[in-house]
Amino acid sequence: MKRRKITHQERWRVYTRDAGACQICGRQLQFEEMTIDHIIPLASGGTNQISNFQCSCNSCNQFKSNFIPKGFYDMITEIYWHQLKKKCGTEFTEKMNRFLLEL
Repeated sequence: MKRRKITHQERWRVYTRDAGACQICGRQLQFEEMTIDHIIPLASGGTNQISNFQCSCNSCNQFKSNFIPKGFYDMITEIYWHQLKKKCGTEFTEKMNRFLLEL
């Protein structure tokens, strides 16, 4: 599907629906700094409907790129665990994994 220009009214509806917060990192945004992210990217079959738009900061929107939500959050989780192992060591992360599996 081809990208189209999102109207000011559509942007405002998304901004108010999402309470002015980036739906990826949670940061509060000014209306002027908000970007519109396609939840399901157009390249993956997403639509240009408001239900497929979310309020996003520029950094998160660029980082998410053309990932579908599950692929994006899987990637973030992998990055998080890799960094945690680097900072805290393998023993700590193995204990955390066992703890999480018991929940």
